Formats: sequence, C-alpha cells, structure tokens
Amino acid sequence: MPAQWASPTGDALFWYSMPIDTIIVATVDGCPCCGGLEDKLRLAEYRVSRQLCDLEHVEESTYGPGGFSSPEELLGWLKRNRPTENPVFSHGDCCLPNLFAANGAISGFIDLGRSGASDPCQDIALSWRSLRDNLAGRLGLVPAEAEPAVLFDELGICPDWELIRYYVLLDELF
Repeated sequence: MPAQWASPTGDALFWYSMPIDTIIVATVDGCPCCGGLEDKLRLAEYRVSRQLCDLEHVEESTYGPGGFSSPEELLGWLKRNRPTENPVFSHGDCCLPNLFAANGAISGFIDLGRSGASDPCQDIALSWRSLRDNLAGRLGLVPAEAEPAVLFDELGICPDWELIRYYVLLDELF
C-alpha cells in the first residue's frame, strides 16, 4: 500500500474515501461530460414525466407521511432548492458496487454513465448512503461494526447534511 494512502485513523473505511479524493481533484476544464444540476434536473424531469422513477427502492422517508406525495412534488422541491455548485469531476454514482479493489487498493471504477462536472457533494452523499446501507447489512451484505460518518473524517470535511439530503433526494429520481 502506498504510504500516502495510509489511513490516519486506521479505519477500513479509508479505502472508500480514496476514490472521492482521487476523482474530485481532476480538472473539469474542457470536460465533455455534462453532470451538473441543470442537466440532472432536466433528465429527472424527463424521467418523472414518463413515470420512469422507481418508487419501491427509495429511502423510507422520501414519499408518504412527512415526505413528498409524488416524484413530481420531489422534482419541484429540487428545482426550488437547487444549491450553488462548485464543479469538480464527479463519478455520478460513487457507491460500493461501482468500485474495484485489488491488493488493498482501489483499482478501478465502473458505471461512469453519470460522470461529469458536478459538485463533489454528489459523490460524497451517495458514498455516505452506500456505506450506511452496506454497513447496516442492507442490500444483502453482512452487517459490519463501523460508522459510515468516518467517511467525513477520512475526507477531512464537516458534512453539510442539507447538501447530502439534496443529492440523496435527487438520486431518488434515477
């Protein structure tokens, strides 16, 4: 393992933060892939208008009591609450099943269909959700004794829970 990849906390979740650190430092100058909110909201609108959104595999709180009544209402909220973006190169769906590892290191990525210039919080939000669900034993994996919030420690950031919520909700329409 390269010395610069040694985890300061010794936590295995460090390996999950590596792809985000690797991706978000890439320049987006001249990037031909559109991945920003304008494009994502336009695609979400297309999906909502054609009833292509999966309503069964979503966060429990997304729809129903205390949530949104429909994908149309969620889309309207996303448009009205659109945050300012600070574009970097984004994987677009940075979650555990989309990473390859070999010899104790991340060795590759798959499912780059939603990659492009976007706010780093998109990858951070989807990574956090993937860690939370995978570590809790959802998605068919064995539960693990770890806290997904360690991701923020490894990235050296304080989570912006409103932005994380926004990008998780946006992903509900895909």
